[in-house]
Amino acid sequence: MIKDPDHQRLTNNERGVAILMVMGSIALLTYLLAEFTFETKLNKIKVQNSQDRVQARLNAEAGLTLAMAKLRLYQQARNTIEKQKSLKERIDPDLLQSVVTMPFIYPITLPPRSDIIQRNAVAEFEKNSLVQGKISLAISPVSNFLNPNNLRIPHTTDKNEDDGHTTTNDDLTSANSAPHEYLVEVFIQALHKRKLEKQEQSELAADYLADVDETQLVDNLKFFVNQKGRFTSPLTPESERQFQEAGIYPKHAPMSSISEMHLLPGWSDEVFDLIKGQISIHDVTIIPLNKITEKQLANIFPSITPEQSKEFFEFRDGTEEEEPHPFKSPQDFKKLVVSQLAILEEEDYNKRIKEFANAGLQLGIAGKLFKVVSRGGFKRANYTITAYINLPIKPLPPAPEKKDPKIPEMKNPSDQDSPTTTSPDGGQDGNKEPPPMELLLPRVVEINIT
Repeated sequence: MIKDPDHQRLTNNERGVAILMVMGSIALLTYLLAEFTFETKLNKIKVQNSQDRVQARLNAEAGLTLAMAKLRLYQQARNTIEKQKSLKERIDPDLLQSVVTMPFIYPITLPPRSDIIQRNAVAEFEKNSLVQGKISLAISPVSNFLNPNNLRIPHTTDKNEDDGHTTTNDDLTSANSAPHEYLVEVFIQALHKRKLEKQEQSELAADYLADVDETQLVDNLKFFVNQKGRFTSPLTPESERQFQEAGIYPKHAPMSSISEMHLLPGWSDEVFDLIKGQISIHDVTIIPLNKITEKQLANIFPSITPEQSKEFFEFRDGTEEEEPHPFKSPQDFKKLVVSQLAILEEEDYNKRIKEFANAGLQLGIAGKLFKVVSRGGFKRANYTITAYINLPIKPLPPAPEKKDPKIPEMKNPSDQDSPTTTSPDGGQDGNKEPPPMELLLPRVVEINIT
């Protein structure tokens, strides 16, 4: 076979291969460079977003720290007012609470008509500030007093060393069980009233709330928060059945978050929404009279009429024609309820307030449990901290034990000229008033982050 010299020359020509390899390498490197550039920019954006998120969190934490500082000042001021009668008569605790709960926003927003002095002051403040981004702080007193944890039966099981007998619930006196039963009725009344109101407002609500049994709902709640074996009622077997069918194991301990109520059988979102604005799992103790709502007033006095409720809030909050009359003391509240509006007789009023006291609740002007919402922002990142801060009341020292009158008292000669002592509760041991209430340092009892 004769080979064509031209064909051989063409097939053996390798000119141009190098440039093809170079162009292929350039194309590959261009793709890799674009990929690396994209990844670098993406990682840079991720890092920047992470930094912005951290800065937003620091701003939110700074707002929470500011709230704790303000509440510490509030605690010291309240204790000073309680100890000095002259200050107590001049300074309204509700006004003090209003000053402390005043919202804080940074950067400071000035009204359009602000003068040059105000603008320069704000500019100087922001210049010297180390805060980067935004802070929004809101502090509000919590006046809800339907606490599921208060449905726990008090621990009264103690063994007698002589006979080994254990005190059970059957041994509880009616006086000890009264506060617990009272709170049960308060829960049932609140649920029933809100259920009727909701059914009147909507036909759809009338359908899905028709089978709601308020007594069984509260019994499920008691079964959940009480220690196992301590609480029994005719509805307890039904509660056990409902928990088993739902595959839920009862906690048999106090709730640590209000969200746990969604775990309870029968407590659907629609049912929970009926009284969610009146529930708090924290120790409220003081019911602030200048903050209570119409629903809460109805819980305190179930016999109140709509006309009396309207007159109550018109007197307290004022109208277009009349000025508001905020309460300065629980005595002002009692005077309005008993004397002016005749909601209850004085004897019935005292009995009702005593029931609240037995349940660990007392009327007051300023609260001790606060909800703090601190929002921090930086560029496009936002961070929100919602915390509940409580100022516990310092417990009073135990009252001295009563001595047996049959046993003669041995007096110390050095004590013969000493003045009459006063019992801690201001009882018959002296004529002095009870010791003033003292608030302890604020502490965070619940915190949520979003």
